Amino acid sequence: MVKVAIVDDEKIICTELTKLLKKYENEHKTVLEIHNFNSGEDLIDDIKENSSYDLILLDIELAEINGVEVGCFIRNTENDHTCQIIYISSKAGYAMELFQVRPFNFLIKPIEENRLFSCLDDYMKLFSNEMYFEYVNKKMRKLIPVSKIYYFESCGRKIIIHFSNGQKCEKYEYYGKMQELIDNKCLTNFVLIHKSFFVNIFHILSYSYEEITVTDGAILTVSKPNRKEVRRRILECSADKF
Repeated sequence: MVKVAIVDDEKIICTELTKLLKKYENEHKTVLEIHNFNSGEDLIDDIKENSSYDLILLDIELAEINGVEVGCFIRNTENDHTCQIIYISSKAGYAMELFQVRPFNFLIKPIEENRLFSCLDDYMKLFSNEMYFEYVNKKMRKLIPVSKIYYFESCGRKIIIHFSNGQKCEKYEYYGKMQELIDNKCLTNFVLIHKSFFVNIFHILSYSYEEITVTDGAILTVSKPNRKEVRRRILECSADKF
């Protein structure tokens, strides 16, 4: 799943781009989460509320805060250098202004479907290799990037997912079993440290014989039967950290 923001002060442009993105989504069997904004201020306010985006289709000629200023806010104020920006304009000739934002691409209005789809293809090839953990909660299918998950906690019949959402640590829960996680092929970088904890090795900050510290600050117990395997996996996957 790719989280996409469309930012244009012309609602008709947002509508047209949304239709094109949904067409791309259907034709390429991918998942796009699309959000529309009609001003740079609205996007900035949303980002300040701890939202983040994988890809932004950003108009340059916005009314108050223009697209270049929005890009600078993302890169310099938020220090976000992973979000990719495709600038949109009715005019060419912005090369020097856009250089500081390092955009992924530039499209001229009116947007041509084949040109947009070519940009999206390039983005998918370069930046969309993230694996996602899928679960069902209240009959809704949900996805979380595996790299964002700190650890899973088993609590009775529920599984609690501890993960990073931008700058915040959050928790989601659903009904499931620990064994289903152990058997999940997209969770190969996780290790069972205790019957209740399945931890992402790359989010282990420190390790001792009886406990580990995770990126979110949690200190988790390593049960005696698991200590040998935990040590082996840590040394195997991230020896440079210890």
